[in-house]
Amino acid sequence: MLCIRDLEHCYTDVPVVRLAHLDVGAGEQLAILGPSGSGKSTLLHLLAGVLTPTRGEIQVCEQPLARMSEAARDRFRGRHIGLVYQSLHLIAALSVAENLALARYLAGLAPDPARIDDTLERVGLVAFKASYPAQLSQGQRQRVALARALVNEPRLILADEPTSSLDDANAERVATLLIERARAADAALVVTTHDRRLADRFERRLTLGETRVVA
Repeated sequence: MLCIRDLEHCYTDVPVVRLAHLDVGAGEQLAILGPSGSGKSTLLHLLAGVLTPTRGEIQVCEQPLARMSEAARDRFRGRHIGLVYQSLHLIAALSVAENLALARYLAGLAPDPARIDDTLERVGLVAFKASYPAQLSQGQRQRVALARALVNEPRLILADEPTSSLDDANAERVATLLIERARAADAALVVTTHDRRLADRFERRLTLGETRVVA
């Protein structure tokens, strides 16, 4: 599902991410740990194809991301990778349902109101589908971002610090949704976090700057 070989990414010739080897298969779940500034978000953006590595290769579903054109990579990401950004990036002028519909449109997929309703039902927000992001709590907005990442049934789910700004109750709910939805879809799940509440839910963990993966 996800395959990394000899990965290095530099800013002004200074390596910020180095990872020699990593595989995450279908249904497997991995937490990437490290303090702020350790390169966690950069690594996640590399895995999503938002950034292109300085050296090395990343494959998702056996497809090398760096060998695709930018347009092809955008389409591939929309269809096969669900990405939950740390800053959420919900469109304020669109309703909850419209934010999910936009994710399908950008991936070149047909409108599917029934799937949108089903996805929102799974995260407990179908009653808020006509609401706008500003009308929701932080925990609800986080779940909208998760629903948007899931609506196209991706094979790889990536989440950047999904619980760091949430209280204990909402952090527990979002962590459970991420883990259970990924497991139900047999999708690979990779999260970056420095939040022990989330990290402790994962048996497999990688700490940036160390060479070992706890499995």
